[in-house]
Amino acid sequence: MEINNFGPFDSDIWGTVADWVIACVTLGTGIFLVLTFKEQQKTNLFTRVQMKRQILPKFIIQHKNGHNELSLTNAPAIEINIESVKDGIFENGFYEHLENFEVHHHPIVLPVLNEALIFDNGREDIINISFSDMEGSRYSQTIYYEHGEFFISIPKAK
Repeated sequence: MEINNFGPFDSDIWGTVADWVIACVTLGTGIFLVLTFKEQQKTNLFTRVQMKRQILPKFIIQHKNGHNELSLTNAPAIEINIESVKDGIFENGFYEHLENFEVHHHPIVLPVLNEALIFDNGREDIINISFSDMEGSRYSQTIYYEHGEFFISIPKAK
C-alpha cells in the first residue's frame, strides 16, 4: 500500500493535508487582512474628522458691556476676507479696521448700525467673512442683524 494513496483522492492531483492547511491559513489570513484594513479606514476617517473639528476656526459675537465684539475662538484663521453685504451700514473707517484685523489682535468692537438701512423683515445679512484653516480649507460665516442684535452663522465649508 502506498502512503500517499487516499482512495479516490490522488495526492499528485489533490495535494496533501499540509497543502490544504497552507491554503486554508492563507485564505484566513487574507480575509483577516481585508477586515483589518476596513476597520483601519474607519478609524482614520474618525481621526480625520476629529482633527478637522479641532482646527476649524470659528468667529463668535459676544455681547459685552453694552457693545458687541467679534472674536476668533477654537483655532487660528488665515487668509481672512471680510466683505460688507450692504454699503453705508456702518460708520466711516470701520472697514479699514476690519481689513487690518489679524487673528492675534483683540476682538473687534462692532459699531452701532444705521438702523434706517435695515429692512423690516426682521433679519438682515451685514458682513460675510471668508477664511481658511491651517490646512487651507475655506470656510465662511455671515454676521446678521436681527431684532436689534448681532448674530453670526456657524462656519460653512466653501
